[in-house]
Amino acid sequence: MYQYKGQDHLDGYADSEIAPYTAGQILAPWPNRLRDGEYTFDQLHLTLPLNEPDQHNAIHGLVRWLPWQPDSADPGQIELSCRLPAQPGYPWTLHVSTRWSVAADGLTATHTATNLSDTPCPCGFGAHPYVRLPGVAVDDIRLTVPARSRLEVDDRLLPTGSVPVEDTPLDYTTARPIGALSWTPPSVT
Repeated sequence: MYQYKGQDHLDGYADSEIAPYTAGQILAPWPNRLRDGEYTFDQLHLTLPLNEPDQHNAIHGLVRWLPWQPDSADPGQIELSCRLPAQPGYPWTLHVSTRWSVAADGLTATHTATNLSDTPCPCGFGAHPYVRLPGVAVDDIRLTVPARSRLEVDDRLLPTGSVPVEDTPLDYTTARPIGALSWTPPSVT
């Protein structure tokens, strides 16, 4: 929980709930979806549990369901970490940490992954921070995303390729109001 002057700044959920839409979770060692839970790395063909069974995908990595421990906390900053043990489908051990810091220029997340195994491993990151400013409409918040492209997805929400964001409503390379832009997951039958 992050509070300032008695007001919540995280759009959270109860301890007894599963994170809705993966709110607040770190997505690693892969941030999106793996078709049929299968992938190949360094000539190894690996299979992961399908945790998005209606789409037949492995989704958002493995660390989001692990306990994270606070490593340090100071005013304006907290660092959390977890250890991902080697397991079927992901036979590498990782130490993953995230430092969230708040300053006059905004919120910064610094992610670190350390491979504790003897061989190289695949690793990617994503995050769903779900922050809010009490009393401020999302239409009035300015957002910067230094991405020059975005992923396109198919009806299973699997990446199909990337397209440039320049000159589109999704170009946030320069700070601008979020406005009425929103994303609704496609309904899949």
